[in-house]
Amino acid sequence: MEKSVGVGDILKATIDIVSSSARDIGIFALILGGLTAVGVIMGLTETASTTFSMGFAVDATDSVGSSLFDLLAAVVSVVAGYMLVKALLAGQGLLHTEGNRFWLYLGMMILSIIGFVIGFLLLIVPGIILMVRWSASTGFLLGKGEGITESLSASWHATKGHGLAIFFAGLLMIIGIFILVGILAAVAFVLGSTAGGVLTAFLEAAANGVGLAFGVAVYQLVADDTAKVGEVFS
Repeated sequence: MEKSVGVGDILKATIDIVSSSARDIGIFALILGGLTAVGVIMGLTETASTTFSMGFAVDATDSVGSSLFDLLAAVVSVVAGYMLVKALLAGQGLLHTEGNRFWLYLGMMILSIIGFVIGFLLLIVPGIILMVRWSASTGFLLGKGEGITESLSASWHATKGHGLAIFFAGLLMIIGIFILVGILAAVAFVLGSTAGGVLTAFLEAAANGVGLAFGVAVYQLVADDTAKVGEVFS
């Protein structure tokens, strides 16, 4: 029988994971936030790290130094994200794999981003559906040891029937984080653009950590529904 997963269940599970893994998320935020803050102080980057390009984007106005810095930030972001997800899963007793699965994690991220971009180009809605239905994929990859396509397929199957709850829980979380970050950043910018940029760097990094915790929470709640894994688009 398929379990009932509501918006409140997902938000509560996310809060519980964040609370129990506050140290790991704090370290993640210090590493990424600190790196971005250095870039802000040196004029090499801006604080806008949540992008489909994993933080790395080059345009005609970028200098060689800023481009290289953004590339470094992207690499550190992916590695730190991998380590944090493993720590979050371990903290919940959900990490049942050993050894290095980083390259599989990176490969799934790239494949997921390609899918999201294509989906958003197709009138946005398909991209949102993919983000919702693949939200538990890192849990299957790192927690259960599934392969890349198997993890995406398992997540698609496990989240079936829970899509609206996941979407609205994620939306509420994003709105809450946006308001909190906006208020704190606005206060910091009163002290100057550099101070505001530095604080925003740490706040955005912490928000990204909470986002990873959200994915683990979804996995934790829906993983029991995967006795039979269907096709990715079944």
